[in-house]
Amino acid sequence: MRKIYFILFSLILGSGLFAAIPEAGQQYYIKNTEAGLYLKATDAGITVDYLLAGSEEFQFEFTASGEEGYYILSTHNGSRYFVRDQNDNWICYISDQIGEGESSLIKLTEAENNTFIISFKQNEPQGLGLDSREPGSTVYTDKQDGNAPWWILEEVPDVIELKVLSFTPEDQAVEVSHTDALKIAFNNLITLGNGALVTIQDADNNSVGGIVCEILETGNVLSIAHDQFDAETTYTVTVPVGTIKEYQEEIKWSFTTDQMAVTPEPGKVYKIKLEDTDTYFTVHEGDPESDHLWRNNTDNGQDNQKFVFEWKEGTTDKYALRVLSGGYLGYNEGGAPTTTTQPAYYFSYEILGGYILLITWNEIDEMLGYVGPYGKGEDNWIHGNKPLGDSFQRWKLIDTGIVTDLPRPQESGNITLSVSGKEVCLQGVEEETIEIHTIEGKFVTRTQNTCFTLPQGFYILKAGPETFKAIIK
Repeated sequence: MRKIYFILFSLILGSGLFAAIPEAGQQYYIKNTEAGLYLKATDAGITVDYLLAGSEEFQFEFTASGEEGYYILSTHNGSRYFVRDQNDNWICYISDQIGEGESSLIKLTEAENNTFIISFKQNEPQGLGLDSREPGSTVYTDKQDGNAPWWILEEVPDVIELKVLSFTPEDQAVEVSHTDALKIAFNNLITLGNGALVTIQDADNNSVGGIVCEILETGNVLSIAHDQFDAETTYTVTVPVGTIKEYQEEIKWSFTTDQMAVTPEPGKVYKIKLEDTDTYFTVHEGDPESDHLWRNNTDNGQDNQKFVFEWKEGTTDKYALRVLSGGYLGYNEGGAPTTTTQPAYYFSYEILGGYILLITWNEIDEMLGYVGPYGKGEDNWIHGNKPLGDSFQRWKLIDTGIVTDLPRPQESGNITLSVSGKEVCLQGVEEETIEIHTIEGKFVTRTQNTCFTLPQGFYILKAGPETFKAIIK
């Protein structure tokens, strides 16, 4: 693919800058050099995305406007036109008609590093730029330095060679999800041939079952669903010739899966990390009575990112989440996620490969929803009432190595539990056999002694109808 920076010749402008002149009748891809993404025009709007070379949504043409130094920018073969909104001067859109007056006049002005700025005449010297460097970013007309206003042109070739653009997960990736579908993105539209040819095998040639292949809606991505992977295992994916009708080479790549999810042990202190990001569940400072305090932020080493799971009384599957900096995760009267002085909301979890899903419950055991933010970036609000599958909901518990005592009194009926080092005493037990279980419910032993020693661990003690929890450090 030939890249066009400034071709034919340059005209010295009154501003002292140079204007690039594209070839008449040539179709171009327009690449944003900061984001590495390409301009894309659809009925839904003008955005940027990974290049789908065979799609006309990525192909553009510059036509002389009749006013020196300015062009009309249109989609493939001049079918539709870029127009600047006359009411909201930072917005542009695609129209079947050239805009009135100067609203479709475009200039290409030389910038740094052999790039150029694409400006609507009414926005000069500002140009087309992005609100983020992610696929799907909106393109605005009034951007300058810091908002990715730099572009290059690439000629659309007569024949487009089908190529693999990316693997998800990447080749040789580590800490890969146990459940997510695998994906291969191509630079052009593809057709599924025989998906049954695809194999996923570990180093001992054990095959993963449940493989289902499909082409995603974009038309250029092969998705490979599968049964759950084993933890900390290296797999190799083989996509033979015949899987994709248009692709005549075997595709192979490998990756290693994540460890099994860490699950909470009451009394231990954890950080709660969002999926594969570097952001953590954070409780912000603010007014608990009115402010939304749950956010995701990068690691700050502070106690507002450290949490203790405490059993809900009478259960071993629901927890109050105590913040080490003070208070419990909950909601205020306005419905905003905040902290409360006493537990009023509770959490359970589901294991999803190397992650857990956190689920919220009210005091009467009504499920409220799943915990997650609206984005992976810095300082997104986290909610606890989201439906399953909505946005980002997978978390990793990071054990800090800190162990803290459970603050609630261990009393039930006439029996009181006390723990001193490894010695456990149940006072008030009368002629009862005490059963000792692990936190997972596994039976350990029975005793009629009211005081006894236990090794380090987390235990459930049953004395008749009464149940206690003990942490032995």
